[in-house]
Amino acid sequence: HGEDYYASMWEVLLNGDVLEGEFKNRKRNGELVDIAGSANPVKNDDGEIVGFLAIQSDISARKRQEETILAIARGVSGSTGSTFFRDLSHHLCISVGAEVGIIGELIGGPELTVQTLAVEVDGEVRGNFRYPLEGTPCQNAIDDGLCVEPRGVQQKFPQDAGLKELGAEAYVGKALTDSEGRPLGIVLVLFREPLLDPTLAVSMLEIFAARAASELERARSGEERFRLEEQLRQAQKMEEIGQLTGGIAHDFQNLLSVILLNTELMKDALEKGETISLVEVGEVEEAAQHAANMTRKLLGFGRRADLAMVPTDLGPVVEGVSSMLRRVIPENIGLEIRIEEGLGLVRADPGAVEQILLNLATNARDAMPDGGRIMLDLVEVHLDQADLQGGPEGHEGDFLRLSVRDTGVGMDQQILGRVFEPFFTTKPVGEGTGLGLAMAFGLAQQHGGFLLVESEVGEGTAVHLHLPKFQQGREETSSPEERLPSIG
Repeated sequence: HGEDYYASMWEVLLNGDVLEGEFKNRKRNGELVDIAGSANPVKNDDGEIVGFLAIQSDISARKRQEETILAIARGVSGSTGSTFFRDLSHHLCISVGAEVGIIGELIGGPELTVQTLAVEVDGEVRGNFRYPLEGTPCQNAIDDGLCVEPRGVQQKFPQDAGLKELGAEAYVGKALTDSEGRPLGIVLVLFREPLLDPTLAVSMLEIFAARAASELERARSGEERFRLEEQLRQAQKMEEIGQLTGGIAHDFQNLLSVILLNTELMKDALEKGETISLVEVGEVEEAAQHAANMTRKLLGFGRRADLAMVPTDLGPVVEGVSSMLRRVIPENIGLEIRIEEGLGLVRADPGAVEQILLNLATNARDAMPDGGRIMLDLVEVHLDQADLQGGPEGHEGDFLRLSVRDTGVGMDQQILGRVFEPFFTTKPVGEGTGLGLAMAFGLAQQHGGFLLVESEVGEGTAVHLHLPKFQQGREETSSPEERLPSIG
């Protein structure tokens, strides 16, 4: 030890006091050893110090064992279950012979408090509670890292009502700190009898505190990560809302400009006694129709479309749409249709399914400016978890799958990740609203189904609409008040 240590040691002894604790000493061969001992002044009849009596025990082996165990405990960082802290406090009480074991988390605020994570009293689990640090030995443990009160703890901390309630006579508490040394909480044990030698309790608390702190820090980092992820998701939602409202405002502004301009022209004509042009009326009607179509798509995207859900055979629906498609698809694009025989029914709004199919086929047509093929397939499938890697909205079960495939330009992964965003489009300005797939997505979910998309650049795109099979025996019709609930 340094010179200051020996100066303070002699000051204690020459003052007539007893010196005790753990020290470093040196053997005759020069080897350093850990010593637990005490030194007492020896006085004559006149009260003068005439000598000293020292008793020392070599505890080097025990210290090495403690350091090894501590290193192992600090190195353990595996995940644990919900009973971790309760189990830890139980084993801590057993290891040191304590009647009470408590593990708590430090809570900030106007005044620091501890929220217990585990409480064991006389071998039984007690309910958790919160208590303020001020006036308790726990405050000393948090401030100094360790607090040891071998006897008379109630008298020393009269403000701590919990000590009296639990009948505590001795206290040992250890602060829980994170990897940067910041306090996280506390682990403590209480004894109802004076603690003659607190060495074992202190050593065990070092071990258990290292493990508890590691787990508490891991839990807090998980909570912080969850909080940041929630903030990111919220920011993404706000960005999508901004994109949505911006697109609506832009498109509706254009439509309203057409309506207002032609209305003004018709008003001027009427005031002058002139005949109103049918062209102007037609432009107003066309703009209003575009606005109505946009509103319908927005309702589908928002999953608020008014649907009439009935048991439906999708085969005739697909055949009916295909005859319509042949009139709008150019000659350089072929149309192939395959409908599996013996298909069951789905509970759906046939008009909404037609709308989804038309949107998907129109997108397929626009992806092939130089011609190609569109293939419509209707089959029955069973999906398990391995089949659902293409979309987060999917779920297992039996479905009718309506696929729209094209041999067009395809999409890369970046575009593929945004295809369902409202107002997102790869088409030139003025040639697409970006609501087609968003509307199809919303309508599919309102049916209790979902969409999966597959695409590669230069290899074309396939969009698969999955609608759950209708279970026979259920009600055959559905009133507007009995809609399927929205999913997601």
